[in-house]
Amino acid sequence: MDDEYGSRSKIFSQVIRKNSVKSKIQTTNHLIEGNIHIQLDNRVIDELVQNDDFIAVTEATVIGADGKALFKVPFLTVNRSQIIWVMPEEE
Repeated sequence: MDDEYGSRSKIFSQVIRKNSVKSKIQTTNHLIEGNIHIQLDNRVIDELVQNDDFIAVTEATVIGADGKALFKVPFLTVNRSQIIWVMPEEE
């Protein structure tokens, strides 16, 4: 990105740019399919070990034990303590 500060400069703002990673999240009771958002230089694991209590998931589908979708929502927060595993489609 070339701007008036050059391509190597950083511009500080309140907005944190993130990549969307389509993932499956197994919780203690449900499977969640959706997008988690990670900072540009981070991996999925880096986001999961943050000190925040919740992780944001967009375009989320919550799937029950019978494999059927219980509901779909544009935004969902998941308590990190309930996550068993996360499988990104690609990282």
